[in-house]
Amino acid sequence: MNEFPKLHINLEKIEKNTETIVNIAKRSGIEIVGVTKASCGDSNVGNAMLDGGATGLADSRISNIKRLKEKLPDASCMLLRSPMISEISEVVEYADSSINTELVVLKALD
Repeated sequence: MNEFPKLHINLEKIEKNTETIVNIAKRSGIEIVGVTKASCGDSNVGNAMLDGGATGLADSRISNIKRLKEKLPDASCMLLRSPMISEISEVVEYADSSINTELVVLKALD
């Protein structure tokens, strides 16, 4: 019996597309960070992006960053949004960087 919905991800295409984008960006001195948001931080997708030349991975959910770090501990991971104060300890533990917009969050991260 088939279970729906299903999402089929072609990891070879993810890697090749990442490599293509990395090569284009490299000409202008730009580094690429792969965003795993659509795959909920799937480490296979993240690994394909890294294999394609991405310098790190990014996601908007700390739970996805945690998932990535458990499977890819050496990957640099960025939280793509300012965290809630209640997430600060997890951000410090799992994210290598985060994008922040509020002074109170910066003080809490410090």
